[in-house]
Amino acid sequence: MQAGIFYQYLGGVEYTIKQFRKELKTDFKVVATGGLGAVVCPYTKMIDIYDRQLIFKGLKAINEKNKESE
Repeated sequence: MQAGIFYQYLGGVEYTIKQFRKELKTDFKVVATGGLGAVVCPYTKMIDIYDRQLIFKGLKAINEKNKESE
């Protein structure tokens, strides 16, 4: 049951990436974030980068930018 859920999720991720590439007619880097990214990344070559802290890095950058404009 767990394997079925995992491979269903992985298949959905890979299908989504394929569809984006098909619609955009270009290749691009794929960045996975968050907790499940760490679980999925070792099982696919379609994800180029895993950054668990990406959202927090972005929030920090926005905060610093806002501090500069004060």
